[in-house]
Amino acid sequence: MKSLSPFITLLCVAARISAQTPIDASGIGGGSWTWVYGSNPEPSSLSLHWTATPSSDTIYSLDSDGLFKAATSMANPAEWLEATIPGPGVLHFKAAAYEGAKDVYVGVNGSQVLSIPAGTAWNSYAIALPELTNTVRWVVTPTATTQISVAYLDQVWFENTTQVPVSISQMNGGNVTVSPNSETFESGSIITVTALPNDGMEFSGWTGTFSSLSNPVRITIDQPIQLIPLFLKKLDGSIVGCADLNIMTGPENGWVSSDVRASEGTNCLTNQGSSLVEGARMWCILDGPLTFTFDYYVSGSTMTVYMDEVLSMSDYPFIVGPEDPPPTWKTKVLSIPVGMHELEFRAWRFPGATSAESSFVDNVRISRPSIYSGLIERTSDGYAHVDWAGWFYDEYYPWVYDYTNGWIWVYATDTDFTWWDVETQSWYWSDPDVYPYAYQYGDDWVWIGMNAGKRSIYHYSSGSWN
Repeated sequence: MKSLSPFITLLCVAARISAQTPIDASGIGGGSWTWVYGSNPEPSSLSLHWTATPSSDTIYSLDSDGLFKAATSMANPAEWLEATIPGPGVLHFKAAAYEGAKDVYVGVNGSQVLSIPAGTAWNSYAIALPELTNTVRWVVTPTATTQISVAYLDQVWFENTTQVPVSISQMNGGNVTVSPNSETFESGSIITVTALPNDGMEFSGWTGTFSSLSNPVRITIDQPIQLIPLFLKKLDGSIVGCADLNIMTGPENGWVSSDVRASEGTNCLTNQGSSLVEGARMWCILDGPLTFTFDYYVSGSTMTVYMDEVLSMSDYPFIVGPEDPPPTWKTKVLSIPVGMHELEFRAWRFPGATSAESSFVDNVRISRPSIYSGLIERTSDGYAHVDWAGWFYDEYYPWVYDYTNGWIWVYATDTDFTWWDVETQSWYWSDPDVYPYAYQYGDDWVWIGMNAGKRSIYHYSSGSWN
């Protein structure tokens, strides 16, 4: 599965305060402390800022008191809201970060302690504050192509306690249970956290204060904990013509099956991501060496392909006039080297694009180089011969029909090869220097050959033939 960057890193929030404007925070329950807002760097004016919505705004408010929201433009790249709160204790609040922004970062005394990913709906959070006067800052930053970013904050309250807070995010794609169920625990307590993926989704790990693949996970509480479950959607590889390909996509703005258009058959995979939303991702893990071939169609959007986070392909057919050629299906061939590699497709629509078209992928083909390539000349009927292996037919490689062994499935590197034997239902290892001697997994060394036109195997562990 795709490796995802952690949402939590200890970063320093900008120490320079460029503009400070007092603000009334009574609408969110935190009116007893000193509140200011500003931006960094300082714009010429603060036309877009943290402000209170009317109490009648029931769409965005969690309660009748109202809500603060942040709107940030590219000319105003880091909008922040700050409160001065004496500790010790636990600060509770609810927040949301809607698409278009980067993560909403929360810092305490200049160090980042919490990250709320863009696209996160209303969630409860709790952070511990030490025994001093603490500066708590909520920072909203847009992406490079975003003109407006929106975040929300409500129901801020402070609990004077020495207990340790635990924040468990409820992410799209599934739910989380905590046992015992609480938001704070005595230091040294042990809790069990379980991720429950929705239908069609699968759990792929925890991020936050620490990373883990365990589910459920048992945690000893010795520090404030923030835990974020990662839920992914598994796509059916047969949609793109490669049934044994394990394809994953995110729960939101991900790739889906489509019968709108296809290069082959009736279905393909498509992403018609929202404008200004970059990075609708689809990925698979490939075990090279192999050749990865696919058809793609891009219209009104950009599609990029990365292998191990390195750009391998980019296509953005920007049509500016009737003289430009219309988009068409294209074919791309990628060489995947030896070893495990992650191949990732990313797509996003042009800002302001009105076309319903987007990125499409279809007709995926995977082929592995035959271990016999370059060593043989085939007969007119497709059979070939090498001294060490004898006669074989490898047009459907890695499935090979071998005159001695019958149908086998071969996985090979430059110097050796492993094969699955259909007749014996066993794995074997050998190489050209030792064959017809081979190691049979679960047994021992064997000798493979023909006797009176029939395959014979001698097992050295038992001293017997079969």
